[in-house]
Amino acid sequence: MTINSKINIGDNQLFFLISQDLNWYYENCKTPDINKLLSIRDHLAVMSYNLASIAADLKLDYNTNYYIRKIETARSKQGFIARGKSAAQSETDSIVAMSDHFKNELEAEANSYKVDLLLKQVNKILDAMNQRIAFARSEEYTSRKQENNV
Repeated sequence: MTINSKINIGDNQLFFLISQDLNWYYENCKTPDINKLLSIRDHLAVMSYNLASIAADLKLDYNTNYYIRKIETARSKQGFIARGKSAAQSETDSIVAMSDHFKNELEAEANSYKVDLLLKQVNKILDAMNQRIAFARSEEYTSRKQENNV
């Protein structure tokens, strides 16, 4: 089971939705409507969950490719040894023969790291949103309290 899909941020609907939320937040974070900010935060939290699910699938893909490469390299090495090559030469030849598996592993690893980094950044932005919401609520409470005292 291999996902073996390149992650192209521009083509994926999830990345597009996350990008829309982040753009709105960037443009409106100084003077946000609290209800809209809460809505965007909730939507981004759900997208974060979906992104985590993709990250988990990509880690599985990476691990699968890693073990496939290791197993195929060992099989190849044994085949070279059975044909009379030395163990050292068989090791070298099997690594060269399995270059496609190594390429697949590196691609899966890169995709996994890319999505993991995006997930971490989205979660940092969610933390920033939570701080902004708490500050806005505090300001709103202070403002209402001052209006009631006047």
